[in-house]
Amino acid sequence: MNIHVRKKLMDEIHDFSQEQQTLMLSTVDKLKHPHMSYASFVSHKDCFYVLISTQAKHTINLLDNPKAAVMLIQDEVFSKQIFARKRVTFNIDSRVIQRDTKEWHKYLYLMENKFGNIIRQLSNLADFLLFELKTDQGRYVKGFGKAYNISHDPNAQFEHVNRGHQPINK
Repeated sequence: MNIHVRKKLMDEIHDFSQEQQTLMLSTVDKLKHPHMSYASFVSHKDCFYVLISTQAKHTINLLDNPKAAVMLIQDEVFSKQIFARKRVTFNIDSRVIQRDTKEWHKYLYLMENKFGNIIRQLSNLADFLLFELKTDQGRYVKGFGKAYNISHDPNAQFEHVNRGHQPINK
């Protein structure tokens, strides 16, 4: 895939992520049971930032196992075809950003600009932690036959997933 197509896809993914307010978060508990939830987020470079409570199962899971997956998906209302909603998924590595550090204030500022005063209220509660979700490899789907394996690694190639759907032989 040439550099211009890669840049176009990265710009599309960036624009799509900026349109979203929440991401789907898939975590795993200590017994390796999957758990699906969502969180409000801001993005910066190749990371998502979420402010989540230790009372939530996904937070406990991230503290126990920092590897997870995220998905941003187009609202059903705006989808031209419900079976091919635009979406992007990433494997992520998570880490807690320490409270009251320069980094903490930087990302809370971005969150407050996006979501308002609720961020200040939540960040003043002891059970709320700020997580960085660093993206790794993923997949961008923008319709039937339009799926791409992606990575933020500038040396990685985007791969158009085009194995084709095959009819059932009867």
